[in-house]
Amino acid sequence: MKSSLSIYAGPTARAQLLEQGVTAAQFKVLVGASGGPKWFVLYGLDRYLFGDFLQRRTEPLLTWLICGRKAYK
Repeated sequence: MKSSLSIYAGPTARAQLLEQGVTAAQFKVLVGASGGPKWFVLYGLDRYLFGDFLQRRTEPLLTWLICGRKAYK
């Protein structure tokens, strides 16, 4: 069965993912695009990330929103 998610990683990151899997603690910054059609595609992923996966973090998560050419913290 083919996966719905593709992960592209360099050799060091790939080795870490194979050893540890993906954990919420590995993420320090979350960058998101705003607006229109992207929201429809990413809604389910956002629900999982913010509703379950990232709730397990013990450290703060820095978030950025990109609107056109501007970025907001």
